Amino acid sequence: MAARKTSSFGLSGWSNFPRHEYRVNGSAGTRAQDVEPVIARSHSKARSMLVKTCLFSNIFAKQPLEEAMDAASRFGYAGVELLVGWGANHLEPDMPAARVKEIRRMADDKGLSVAGIYTNLGGHAHLGVAGPESRAELDTLKVFCEQANVLGCGVVKVGAGSRNEEHNTETAFGHAGDWLRRASETVQPYNVRSAVEIHFRQQVETAEQALAMATRVAHPNFGIIHDAGNLFIAGCDWGASTVELLGKHIVHVHIKDVKESAAAGMFKYRDKQFQGAFLGEGDVDHGPVLGALRRLGYQGFLSCECMRKDKPWETAEHEAMALGRLLADTRVVRAGEE
Repeated sequence: MAARKTSSFGLSGWSNFPRHEYRVNGSAGTRAQDVEPVIARSHSKARSMLVKTCLFSNIFAKQPLEEAMDAASRFGYAGVELLVGWGANHLEPDMPAARVKEIRRMADDKGLSVAGIYTNLGGHAHLGVAGPESRAELDTLKVFCEQANVLGCGVVKVGAGSRNEEHNTETAFGHAGDWLRRASETVQPYNVRSAVEIHFRQQVETAEQALAMATRVAHPNFGIIHDAGNLFIAGCDWGASTVELLGKHIVHVHIKDVKESAAAGMFKYRDKQFQGAFLGEGDVDHGPVLGALRRLGYQGFLSCECMRKDKPWETAEHEAMALGRLLADTRVVRAGEE
């Protein structure tokens, strides 16, 4: 399947673009009516999965959530991931219940799922569960779980605490694990998963640390958000081996490209400058990651998180097109096409 191309970022060519749900299997060509049986055979010799793309609303952080949902629907995404904080006001813990229900109605009307809630909780996880900030964040997590139930969302992102010179210790890592286990226990009654994003400057910034944290937390409601772009910034391997290492711990995937910059970049880490880039135009090759996810039988969302936010509609369109091409190159067949 090749994504539909336009000569520019014009929107008209996408007005009727089909929803981006892709069936992945060892060979292309299975009929649309065979999709469900193929998915059910996830343990067969040729791994299969239904890949769903979603638009991370951080791309529209300066616009109302309605615009992000309109763009997601127009460009064929299957869902949206909701940003909390950062001035976006897309979802907040003190948001009136009526507004949360309205968001659910908007998503349903546009045929979208709410793929995840990206909270800013867990910033004090490296201090453990005893501190007042950590306890307060666990109470707030319950609020987000209640919202997740209304929105039909199964993944709530939490942080693993900061990693700096003071907190780059086994003790800090252990404290973060204790808080994350408590977070997983907190979300369990709501049938939601708490998920830690692999992120530079945090206690989980490598695939190895993510696996160690998952082993330490050892809770069925805990998962990992894979992010090849963040792994690249941290100076780590970001490719297929990271997916193979984490395996079924991966419950959500962020797709974003970045590139190292000689000039002052969007952010600096370990004396290197980095800029956000359109997918396929940076230094992070997502092809091996997608191939490994196919072999794994991953059935979650691929969330487009491009850091180029100055023209959000153009960014949302470009990422949909670019990810479609990548999925085609990774032997992915869109559900409904032969």
